[in-house]
Amino acid sequence: MENLPAFELIEPGTLREKLNDAVLRGTKTATSRLLVLDEMAHCPAEPAGSRMRLLDSNSATAAIIEITRTLVLTLGEVGPEVAGAEGEWFANVDQWRTAHTRYWNSKLPDIRLHLSDDEWQINEETPVIVRFFTHIKEDR
Repeated sequence: MENLPAFELIEPGTLREKLNDAVLRGTKTATSRLLVLDEMAHCPAEPAGSRMRLLDSNSATAAIIEITRTLVLTLGEVGPEVAGAEGEWFANVDQWRTAHTRYWNSKLPDIRLHLSDDEWQINEETPVIVRFFTHIKEDR
């Protein structure tokens, strides 16, 4: 199992632990990321069937997940299927969009530097990659 690639939902901390817990409970079955952030991390979308180690905040394996599918959508195309799969705390797409845009805006300085574009902004046409997954088993 240790030879499986690592999968991190977000930076270590309280939010990572909350998200990991939702994966373990089966209420989080997808995660979304700006496509440009994948490009910056040299992290192409994993094909369906890929198994990965979900890491906790201490870089220990919390669970094994399997990617079931990936979608690339514009931010404006993200709908209820994605918002619902992201976790139980998003009552609707607007809540999903607000939370994700707030987080992604915190990454703007790095994105702008990567793109060499000081004016780049997140908008309805910004590509978002959505990874759907299933929790295979806990590793604790």
